[in-house]
Amino acid sequence: MNKMTKEYLKNEFNIKEEALLLHEEALNQITPLFKEYDEIREYNQYKVLKAFQEENISDYHFTNSSGYGYGDIGR
Repeated sequence: MNKMTKEYLKNEFNIKEEALLLHEEALNQITPLFKEYDEIREYNQYKVLKAFQEENISDYHFTNSSGYGYGDIGR
């Protein structure tokens, strides 16, 4: 968190410096975990994308179709 944001939080919301330091310490402790989770998420996202490509899944598979529109897949 930058200095300007810290000052704003202290002045406008009456947040004590100790609370901001605690927040910063906690964030530093969990950042490596979130980095690991992001790497796992990215890998899994590519696996899902590949599966969609293999099964020819497209955006129209995620909408309903009444068959009344000229371009409607249900027509």
